[in-house]
Amino acid sequence: MRAVLVTGASGGIGAAVARRFAAAGDRVAVHYATNEAGAEETLRSLDGTGHAVVTGDVGAADGGRAIVAAAVQAVGPLDILVCNAAVAPGPSNRHVIGETSYEDWSAVFQQMVTVNLVGAANLAWAFANHLIGRPRLAPSSMSGRAAPSAANPNSRHTQPARPAFTPSASRSRSLSLRTGSR
Repeated sequence: MRAVLVTGASGGIGAAVARRFAAAGDRVAVHYATNEAGAEETLRSLDGTGHAVVTGDVGAADGGRAIVAAAVQAVGPLDILVCNAAVAPGPSNRHVIGETSYEDWSAVFQQMVTVNLVGAANLAWAFANHLIGRPRLAPSSMSGRAAPSAANPNSRHTQPARPAFTPSASRSRSLSLRTGSR
């Protein structure tokens, strides 16, 4: 059983993702920013036990760390992060350029970038730091190798994981998790 944090799980795609993980037997931390009733409804719809609701502002400077910490406290050490929280254009924040002042357009755009890009990056940073030092990096179904255990102490995943940038096939830089010594 894995522990999963799904941000923006108070409805829509986030709620559906949370339900799929719960149906697979995972413990889910259902995150919301403003829609507590939706998050509680998602929680009630989940199969199994051990799930929890966590709240926090993804766009806040320390939001990512606070949300990950709350999820760890609620469902235990996390194995999976799903960054689904986002600000999408809607009736309250439409910013049609020809119909909106520059100041209003800029404020809405900044909020979207802060939550949708910076917030997701902050969550990923907090999650990666949570993983560092954990003896079990990933379930065997994700890594193709048996997860470390007392019965399998020679698994290469018994070393603490640490983030490292490695070249991808396209020669761009991509974040990966590497184990073992440098």
